Amino acid sequence: MIFNDANNRSTSFDAALHIDTLYDALINILRVGDQAFVPRAKIFFYKFWWTEELDLLKQNSMDSSKLWKEAGKSRSRPIFYKATIIQIIVS
Repeated sequence: MIFNDANNRSTSFDAALHIDTLYDALINILRVGDQAFVPRAKIFFYKFWWTEELDLLKQNSMDSSKLWKEAGKSRSRPIFYKATIIQIIVS
């Protein structure tokens, strides 16, 4: 694009270049802010109490839930009772 400046001289303006430059600057600001102010925590930091036994219970719960869904989410079969009991234990 060509514009006239204050002295009526023609100047060219590459909008795409300026937009890309502005975009790169904005992304850089966001990355620096993220690194400076967003807290970082190690894996399992918030679940320090999680044990191998809880992993097994969680896996049993997911397996039972999957089986119950595959069986059509019936409420009258032993699958429902198993899924419900495991869900109560895990919760």
